[in-house]
Amino acid sequence: MCELVLCPDCGDRMLHLRNRGPHESSSAIGQYVHDVYPITFDAVDSDLTLSARSTRVLRHIEHKFPGQQISNSQRRVLPLIAEGITSLVARGRLHRESGVFLVIWEVEPETPAVVRRVHYDHLGPEHQLAPDYFEPFFTARLLA
Repeated sequence: MCELVLCPDCGDRMLHLRNRGPHESSSAIGQYVHDVYPITFDAVDSDLTLSARSTRVLRHIEHKFPGQQISNSQRRVLPLIAEGITSLVARGRLHRESGVFLVIWEVEPETPAVVRRVHYDHLGPEHQLAPDYFEPFFTARLLA
């Protein structure tokens, strides 16, 4: 395990960007829950959830860098969120392009991303998301 590193300017705890360990959360509340309570449940942070009233598109995005895997908790919880969104699509509350997506990307504007839709019982196939589609995908606009 890496040693605790504090910001030299403000003294706040520094976190890993690409190699966050199981002992590190990207949010203060996530870190508190991890440090204080026994882990007897699944905990998943939210990387990005986009919603646009004009399109009725809601995209819940889990980001991973290439080579990173989703955690066991994410394997159990993300499909539940996907099922909830699918239910809202079926009821006409959200557009069919809504869903939960695993985005594997270096977060470099010129580098394509790999996107997989999370379904209740499986991960969908990989699709390349070209930089031309970043703006509509990441602003909850329609892609078709």
